[in-house]
Amino acid sequence: MTKLILCFFLCMLLITVQAFAGAGPSPFISIFSCDGSSPKEIDEDICLVGVLKEGLPVYLLSDEVLCQAETREAVMLEREVGAEFMMTPVEWDGCDNADYYLAYRGRQPKNFESLEFEEEDSAAIRTSVDTAVRNGHLTAAMNNTFAGTLKSEPLLYKPFAKRSDMFLAQYATSRPSKEDDVYGPLFWYAKGSVKLIDAQARIAAVFRIDGRLYFMLQHECWDGCGEYTEKVYSLSEKGFVLVYQNSALSE
Repeated sequence: MTKLILCFFLCMLLITVQAFAGAGPSPFISIFSCDGSSPKEIDEDICLVGVLKEGLPVYLLSDEVLCQAETREAVMLEREVGAEFMMTPVEWDGCDNADYYLAYRGRQPKNFESLEFEEEDSAAIRTSVDTAVRNGHLTAAMNNTFAGTLKSEPLLYKPFAKRSDMFLAQYATSRPSKEDDVYGPLFWYAKGSVKLIDAQARIAAVFRIDGRLYFMLQHECWDGCGEYTEKVYSLSEKGFVLVYQNSALSE
């Protein structure tokens, strides 16, 4: 039994402690309702994935505010579906009742800003980017995964207002699992070059902390396979870097 608990602990460390741009553990931590549901429901108790020391300050991110909370004693989450793992509840009584989506640990951020990507409305630019993506990047296998429901043109998000040659390009399915959800393959386009970011994801949040731009993805199977992964990327004109990912909440 001791070996089993140790295995869970070590596995959770491997899942939740990711390299932060090559400079040590990631400051980001996935959050969820302590009953095991994710994303976290408003009004529910908040837990963090993994084991954190009791009494540490953590900062909860929402579309409205960043709020300081405090960790409590870690406990085991027992689940009817999916693997058990260690979780750390937090005390957040002093926080507004907002829709928190992620936690941040370490030094208190000096600046936090919730953002939305601006969309490119030029038909000519959309056509140019679409042509580049379809040249070996948007594959037949991706289309087959979505049963031919991907829309013919991508949504183009402009992370940098002054750059008209850098975009996040998303091919959204016309039949999302949730109403009005924008979900599908996501690519990075920069000056004619294309890279796949994720084949099945939604952009859950965009934010800036202390001058660095981040976006958070929620990856799950369109056909309902039970896989669920949260990823956080930093983004600059040099490209995107994965700084955190967590799959513990998969079923």
